[in-house]
Amino acid sequence: MEDSWILEFSKTDIEYLFSKVTSLERLFRIMAQRTLAVLQKRFLMTISASAEDRYLELISRHHGIEQLVPQHQIASYLGILPESLSRMKKQIVEKASKK
Repeated sequence: MEDSWILEFSKTDIEYLFSKVTSLERLFRIMAQRTLAVLQKRFLMTISASAEDRYLELISRHHGIEQLVPQHQIASYLGILPESLSRMKKQIVEKASKK
């Protein structure tokens, strides 16, 4: 979707870096903790929230995602069919226009 760089380290290389640059170990630990928290929240949302709630959470967290990601991929991420996503978005717009 967007140009990216990916760095790959072997376990041995990363352990060597951690031993030489201790602040790097702390940075990776913080990143891992944040990633785990996001994954846990996503899992809880998947099992406890409605598709509409998951969609609203997604677009509030990632502004403009609908311009970057095709609708069928967003639907797949939410665990619903693209047609269901279209209906849901229409209902959200209708609700908002009644306010």
